[in-house]
Amino acid sequence: AVIPPEPPKPAVASFVSLRDAIMTLNELEISDPISLEAIMKAVVTVTGVTALDLRSVRRQENIVKARHLYFWLARKYTMKSFPQIGRSVNKDHSTCQNGCKVVARNMPAWRVSIAKAEALLSCPPHHRLGVQG
Repeated sequence: AVIPPEPPKPAVASFVSLRDAIMTLNELEISDPISLEAIMKAVVTVTGVTALDLRSVRRQENIVKARHLYFWLARKYTMKSFPQIGRSVNKDHSTCQNGCKVVARNMPAWRVSIAKAEALLSCPPHHRLGVQG
């Protein structure tokens, strides 16, 4: 008598907690393609504002705009959270979020500065602003 093979057992879904997933990613030490320091240098070069000014409490328009550019670029080119980006310039997460919104809401006014910074950062063309794909 021929015994038929056993049907395959259904795959059991395994669930990973968010905490475990974050710990695994941290263990892999996945680094950002572009560092916050590199973004800072690009923003300093493009805007003429010093790194000390970006980290200061000063609220002059040119400094605030430079910070907004920094926030937007950091959000786009790193895997850093709003709190991490904000802390890098002594600001809180909500300041960082607002800066990103300001840039996003008025993108035409920011295109030239963003393009100059992206060129300094040597961003691959497919990552640059306005290029899809």
